[in-house]
Amino acid sequence: MAFTFNKQHAEEIAAPPELLYEILTDYDSYAEWMPLIGKGHLMAREGDLAIAEFDLTSPQGAHVTVECIHTRNRMVMTRPIAGAAPFTRMQWDIEAAGGGKSHVTLSLRCTANIRWLTGAYANLPKLALRSLAAHVSAFAAEISIGGPDGEKLLELMETDEGLICWLNGKKYVMKEA
Repeated sequence: MAFTFNKQHAEEIAAPPELLYEILTDYDSYAEWMPLIGKGHLMAREGDLAIAEFDLTSPQGAHVTVECIHTRNRMVMTRPIAGAAPFTRMQWDIEAAGGGKSHVTLSLRCTANIRWLTGAYANLPKLALRSLAAHVSAFAAEISIGGPDGEKLLELMETDEGLICWLNGKKYVMKEA
């Protein structure tokens, strides 16, 4: 028996909207952080539209192709166009919250049978937001080692310039090859 329901969860994540948007539109990397995604692949992108494919881990062997609509740094919405999906719409809304943080809401609209309501799918919005926050924390990593009198001996941070390393008061910039 099929029916329609909505699920939503919101959290504050320690990352600017630009970084969240970049992660949410990198469909090839979804398997690294998004629950229930075994593999992701961007098939096509044109402006604010994209087509992506996902292999789901539950039910095993499930495959879905989605149409993705973007509003830069504010919203990413996906809807299935082929395959068996547990949702008819998944929408990420991003709002700047100040201090390098963002308020993120994940909304799911589902028309599904009872099997999609069990297990991990029952809490997918909450699980996905927590996974996104954990994934983002790897991008925001900063390492700082101080000496005995408080001076910084070593500091590593990722910025728009690249990976910045301060070693004994000298700045080194590493860029992606």
